[in-house]
Amino acid sequence: MPKGHRQQDGVETVASTGFGLREHLATVSRHLGTIILVIAGALAVGGAFAFLQTPVYLSEARLLILDRDPVQVVANVSGGDRSVFVTPQEEVLTQVQIVRSPVLAERVAERIGPDLVLAEMTWRWDWLRALPRTIRTQVLNALARWSPTRALLDQAGLLPKAGPPTPPLVAAREKISANLFAEGISKTDMFVVAFEAPDPAFAARVVNELLAVYMEHLAALRSPLRIAQLAAAEAGRLEREVAAAETRLKRFIDERDIVDLEAQKDLLLTRLSRSQEALSEATSEALEAEQRIAAIRARTDELPPEAPQTVVTRRNPVADRLIERIAQLEIDAGQYLPGSPAATQLANEIESVRTQLRGVARSVQESETIGSSTSRQDLQTRLVLEQADARALTVRVNQLREQTTALRAEIGRLDGYGVALRELRREAEAKEQALAAALQRREETAIFERVSDAQLSRVVPVGPALAAIAPHRPKRMMTLALAGGLGVFGGVGLAYLFEFLRRTVSTREEAQAALGLPVLAALLRVRTGDRERQTNALEFRRIITGLHRLREQHGSVSVLLASARAGEGRTYIANEIADVLRRDGVDVLLVHVAPHGHENAPGTTRATGTAPVSIPALRRETTAMPTTTDGSGVVQSVQVEGLNTEQRHQVSAILDDMRGRSAVVIIDPPALPQCPEQLRIAPRTNAVLFIVEADGTPAVTAQQSIQSMRDADAPLLGLVLNKRKHPIPGWAYRWLLVPARS
Repeated sequence: MPKGHRQQDGVETVASTGFGLREHLATVSRHLGTIILVIAGALAVGGAFAFLQTPVYLSEARLLILDRDPVQVVANVSGGDRSVFVTPQEEVLTQVQIVRSPVLAERVAERIGPDLVLAEMTWRWDWLRALPRTIRTQVLNALARWSPTRALLDQAGLLPKAGPPTPPLVAAREKISANLFAEGISKTDMFVVAFEAPDPAFAARVVNELLAVYMEHLAALRSPLRIAQLAAAEAGRLEREVAAAETRLKRFIDERDIVDLEAQKDLLLTRLSRSQEALSEATSEALEAEQRIAAIRARTDELPPEAPQTVVTRRNPVADRLIERIAQLEIDAGQYLPGSPAATQLANEIESVRTQLRGVARSVQESETIGSSTSRQDLQTRLVLEQADARALTVRVNQLREQTTALRAEIGRLDGYGVALRELRREAEAKEQALAAALQRREETAIFERVSDAQLSRVVPVGPALAAIAPHRPKRMMTLALAGGLGVFGGVGLAYLFEFLRRTVSTREEAQAALGLPVLAALLRVRTGDRERQTNALEFRRIITGLHRLREQHGSVSVLLASARAGEGRTYIANEIADVLRRDGVDVLLVHVAPHGHENAPGTTRATGTAPVSIPALRRETTAMPTTTDGSGVVQSVQVEGLNTEQRHQVSAILDDMRGRSAVVIIDPPALPQCPEQLRIAPRTNAVLFIVEADGTPAVTAQQSIQSMRDADAPLLGLVLNKRKHPIPGWAYRWLLVPARS
C-alpha cells in the first residue's frame, strides 16, 4: 500500500495514505497469531464460565382461570353508584401478584423446613459472591477498633451495626422469593409459576408446595366475610394511627405555645431589625459621648479652680430616653400571649430597663453640685450629664447585643419548630389519606358480596410440576458461541490497534519510503511449498542482475551484507546469491565473519592467529552445494572469528587478493550493533546490501544503521526485504483462482 513520511521523535517513519481490502487482509494475516490467542482466551473464559457454573434446573407449573368473562358490577360506594369492570387479563395479573407474595413464600419455607431450603439452595460460587461483602465487613470492623477512624465511619454512616443474625425462616423466604418466577401467558387465561434450584427434584417440590399454599390462600381471600374483616381491621388500625398522629401534633403545638409560626417569625425578624438598628445607633452615640467627655475635661482643666457659690439642678435626658424605651417594650409585650416565652423575655427586658432608670437618676442627683464661676459650673454640669449618658449607653449597647443574640436564637428555634411541625402535619395528612382509602376499600367489599359464586374466578392447576431433565442454565453452547464472537471482535480490534502502533516495514513500498533506498528484492518466508521458492528465485535474479552490472564496471566485485539485527537471514541470502552466481558460471568466495567464540559452521574453515594470514595459507573447501552441468562456477567459503584490528587486515587482504581470483566476494558479518568494525570494511567493498526483516526490524533501528553506513561512506546498493508474508494467505489465493481456472 502507498505510504507517506512522518516525523516522530526526530526520526522519519511511515504514514499510511490508503487502506483498502488488501491492507485489511494483510493486517489480519500479520496479526493472525494475536487474533487466535485472543479467541482462545475468550473461549477459555467462556468455557470456564459455562462448565464451572452450577447447573440450574427450572421446574414450572401452569394454572388456568376458568369461567372468566368480563364482569361488570354496580354498587353503591360512598353514597354513589360505581362500576367495576374486570377483564381476564387483569385477573391473570392479579393472580400473578398473589403468587409472588412473600407471605406464600414464607409458608412454603415453613412446610419444607428452613434448614432444608437453605441447604438445597446453596450454589457453587456463593462464597465468591459473598466475598466482597465479607471483606468489606472485616475491614470496617478493623477500622472501627481505632477511635479516630471509628468517629469518621460514624459520621459517614459506615459504622457496622451489630444486630441479631437473620432468622433461618426469613433467610429461607428470601431464597425462595429470589428464585421464584410467575408471569401470565400472552393471549390466554393461563399463567405459569416456575422455580430455579440446583436440584431438579427440589425445584419441583417447591413449586408443588407453592401451588398447595396458593390454593389455600386463594380460597381464604375469595371469602367475602374474610375480605370484609380484613378491610374493617385495616380501617380501624388506620383510624388509631390518625388519632395518634393528631395527638402528637396537638401536643407539640401546646408544649411550644405555637399560634402562628409565620406571624411570630415575622414579628421576631422585625424586632431583630429594630434591635440591630438601635444597637448601631447606641454604639455610635456611646463613641460620640466619649469624645464629648474628653473635650469637656480638656476645657475644664484650662479654667482656674474657684470656691463654690451656687447649686443648680437640671433634668436628666437619659432618664427620658429610658422611659420612652419602657413604653415601647410594653407595647411589644402586648402583642404576645401572657406566659409565652416571648412575653416572658420582654417582661425581663422591661424590668432591666427600669432598674437602669433608677440607677441613672441616683447618679445624677449625687452629681448636681457645680463650681463657682458660670463657665466652670456649666462645664462640670455637662460633664456629669455626659458621663451618665455614656454609662447608660454602655449598658444599653450590652443589652441590645444580648437582645439581638436572643432574637436570633429564638428565630432559629422557630425554624426548628417549623420543620418538626411540617413533618408532623405531613404524617397526619398521609395517615388521613390512607384512612380514606381504607374506608373506601371497606365500602367496596359490598361489591364482592353481590357477585355470585358462578361469577368468581376459579383457578385450577393444569398439572403438577415435574423435575427437569436438563439444566435450564447455563446454556453452554450459546456461551461458547458468544465468547468466540467476542474473541473474534476483540482479536481483530487488537490486531488493528497493533497495526496502528506498528513501527516496522512490511512491503516493498513501505521499506523504500521509510528507509530511502531502493528495494532490490522482497523475499518471501520460505515454507514447504514451491510457490515461495519460485517467487524468491525471481527476486534473487534481480539482485544478480545488479551484481552483473557492477562486474561489468569493476571486473571483480566485493559485496557486504549488513543488517541492523541478528536473525534477519543474512547467511541464507548470502548462500542463495552464491548458488545463483555459481549456476551462472561465476566463481564466488563466501567470507563468514563469526562473533568471538563461535564454532565452525559446516563446510567452512576458521582463520585465527595473531599474525596476518596470507590467502594461500587459508584452507579452502568447496561447499556441499549440488553442481549443475550447465554451470562451471565454484563457491568457496572461509570463516573468520571476530573483526579485531589484525582480522580486519585479513579480510582486507582477502578482498585485495581474491578480486583477481574470484569474480564475486560476498562478506557475511554479524549484525551491525554486534560487529561495528564492519563500518571500516564497508567503504572498501563495491556494494553493500542492507537486509531488513519484514515485520521484524523496527524502521527506526534500520534508519540508524543505514545512517551509520552512510556516515562511513559505504556504497549502499539497496535493500533486501526478507521473510515477507503474502498479504492474502495461499489458501485464499487458491480458492479465488479455482473458479477462474474452471
